Amino acid sequence: MVTAVAANIAATIDHISGGRAEYGIGAAWMEDEHRQYGIPFPRLGVRMNMLDEACRVVRGLWTEPRFSFEGEHHRITGAHFLPRAVQQPRVPVWVAGRWPNRRPFRRAAHWDGLFPVFEAVDGGVTDGSRIRRRAPVEDYLRPQRRYAHLFGEEPRRNGRRDRHRQHHHIR
Repeated sequence: MVTAVAANIAATIDHISGGRAEYGIGAAWMEDEHRQYGIPFPRLGVRMNMLDEACRVVRGLWTEPRFSFEGEHHRITGAHFLPRAVQQPRVPVWVAGRWPNRRPFRRAAHWDGLFPVFEAVDGGVTDGSRIRRRAPVEDYLRPQRRYAHLFGEEPRRNGRRDRHRQHHHIR
């Protein structure tokens, strides 16, 4: 059960970091990577259902003394989860989603923050101003979580695109 193992790793990191871990989760996007690791890559609707179940599973594992779950993609029976996270009731959860699709952002509104994932604009890296122009992202961010990770691509260099990550503070 990959989700349960990831939740356990996150709780362990929360201990090692003195309660500073945050858990990022999304519906996956890099099909080639899945193929390379032998992981199935179902259609988007199925991945979104898997994401919803995974979010319920990590919440249940982190907050319930004994947790059971029977879903289409996850099955857990009477799990006693240890170690408990330092942060209570759970490690903060950030949900990723492709901008400007609204559904992922509605989903993220139930959690602690969002990772808006962008495509490159005009061959450059998308900047935070695009967020502020397109929609009131603050509506989706909880007040204590006002930091978003923005992803894009740098212009071509030597015939290939390099992945680039920027961190922007949303005002």
